[in-house]
Amino acid sequence: MITATVRYKLPPNIDYAACREHFHKIAPGFRQVKGLISKHFIWNESSWAGGVYQWETLEDARAFYSGSWLDGIVERYGMHPQIEFYEPTTHAGRWSCSRIRCCGRPAVVLERSALIKLLGTSLLAGIARGLFAAIAAHALGLSMAIAGGVPGTLAAIVVAVVIVRHGPTA
Repeated sequence: MITATVRYKLPPNIDYAACREHFHKIAPGFRQVKGLISKHFIWNESSWAGGVYQWETLEDARAFYSGSWLDGIVERYGMHPQIEFYEPTTHAGRWSCSRIRCCGRPAVVLERSALIKLLGTSLLAGIARGLFAAIAAHALGLSMAIAGGVPGTLAAIVVAVVIVRHGPTA
């Protein structure tokens, strides 16, 4: 996995509101980008903006940051973006999504805390968390393993769902 930071200075005619509006408009298009795991759109008061990306491979990242994407950035912002690549070494935080291999296939593991943030802690929400994660993983074409305790008197019960990706092993 590779982390990339992309930054560019916004021209004076693009303020926070315009930048945010543009980011919301283009965000859905990133769902189909080959090798992209996630993107966080960023902005600061010094009028720098861009994104923090998680990629499957450096090759996927480099391929994306060339061609039409780069042309669009230069056209819109009037500069070549500053792009840096990093090798993630450690994860710390309450939200976690890890890519692994399960039964020889790509898989994703979502920690219970991340799903509780999304869906709450009731027993019904516990069931919804499992279904939500299973549907999300299936939509992404991934195997999925998820484990998390159910709250209250059923706290010792662990919910586990595994969906094996159909088709050839990636």
